[in-house]
Amino acid sequence: MKICLAGEGAQGFTHIEALRKIEGIEVVTLAGGIAADAEEFARKWEIPHWSLKLEECLRQPGVEAVV
Repeated sequence: MKICLAGEGAQGFTHIEALRKIEGIEVVTLAGGIAADAEEFARKWEIPHWSLKLEECLRQPGVEAVV
């Protein structure tokens, strides 16, 4: 399942750690709030796409859910 993660803050960190432990889950995009933080978070966790616009993230190919 392809996931959009909403938020790069403390809860984003908690969620990405948990999602990485679930087989078949792929975080493909990050909907961030602060550009520099979102870019760094996406790079650190190897999330291929990030944006400050949730709508853009939801349009990424295959996104099935948002956490």
